[in-house]
Amino acid sequence: MKLSQIPIIRESIEVREDVSFDVRGINLSVLMQLMAGHAPMAAILWRKLREDDATLQTDDVKAMFAEISFQFPDLVAAVIALAADDYGKEGIKTARQLPVDVQTLAIETIFRLSFQSDSSLEKLASLAAKAIQGVTRAMEMAQIPSMDGSGVSAAA
Repeated sequence: MKLSQIPIIRESIEVREDVSFDVRGINLSVLMQLMAGHAPMAAILWRKLREDDATLQTDDVKAMFAEISFQFPDLVAAVIALAADDYGKEGIKTARQLPVDVQTLAIETIFRLSFQSDSSLEKLASLAAKAIQGVTRAMEMAQIPSMDGSGVSAAA
């Protein structure tokens, strides 16, 4: 079978009786797009995961995401829009306006379709940790130019 012949699993999310939309699991390129567009939120999410001694078990990640989603509704809207293949101004705006129970169902469905086992989530976390460590090292090595021309940053 060719790769292009593999059907991508999608599930329908019902908004009301006669209105629904389909979502799929998100993949690495979608995650990278989310991180690029929502880096501060992603960093807080990552820090929270590490500080709270939460595991990467599905239930812990779901609970953490539910808590974070109230702080960062734009991230939730972006995830839903990306998984619905409608990532754009209008798609994000519509996802942001969905009722909370519909958003919650969509996020749970996307999560389930994205991570078919806890071990796949562990592997992703390991990859993300390496990427974040690399970015952190690069930022630590970057010198902040001084404002007075002395070459010494006030931040140092």
